[in-house]
Amino acid sequence: MSRSEGTRKRVSAQERRSLLLDAADQVFATRGYAASSVDAIVSAAGVTPPVLYDHFASKAELYAELVDRHYGSLREIWTRHASSGLPGRESFAAAVDEWFAYVDAHPFAARMLFDEATGDRDASAAHSRIEHASRAEVLDLLRTNVSKTVAAKGGLEVEMRWEILRSVLQGLARWWSDHPQVPRAQVVDAALAALWPMLSSGGMPLRDRP
Repeated sequence: MSRSEGTRKRVSAQERRSLLLDAADQVFATRGYAASSVDAIVSAAGVTPPVLYDHFASKAELYAELVDRHYGSLREIWTRHASSGLPGRESFAAAVDEWFAYVDAHPFAARMLFDEATGDRDASAAHSRIEHASRAEVLDLLRTNVSKTVAAKGGLEVEMRWEILRSVLQGLARWWSDHPQVPRAQVVDAALAALWPMLSSGGMPLRDRP
């Protein structure tokens, strides 16, 4: 074996941080927050506890960064499809399909973002703060894209429609986690059947685009 082959590749601080986040994602998804120890996370990442504490002050801080990353990724789906240039229903259907694809690929998102309580005061406070900030951004996006008919009914109308949309999507995500044999296309069709009539009542919910 050559010297270069026997020398371990040097890992940058950013790469090590990513390893920890990916490992924590898998451990949280499998065990839940409360049962996920620092030792389990560092073992999955192939590092030692001091390395984790070089990057995160606590398990709660690591959890908060993951929550923020997943909410940001889900939010980006809505933002990108809202500016896709497709007609309203087509754009919305594509966004819903990608939303469920993301949840399928990241079980942590469905379990920890929408369902399981952490039992940790710091983690719960961080989750609440991130969730509210994400909600505010999505509402801003929705307000700038709803039809004039819906907008004329006021901000509460937009907020209520978002709450209905969120409840349906998150409820189906929870249900799907218990019925993984159901094809994603069927789940998406159910979501569209429930949501599109509500969103399109009183006019197209998204502005028509050329």
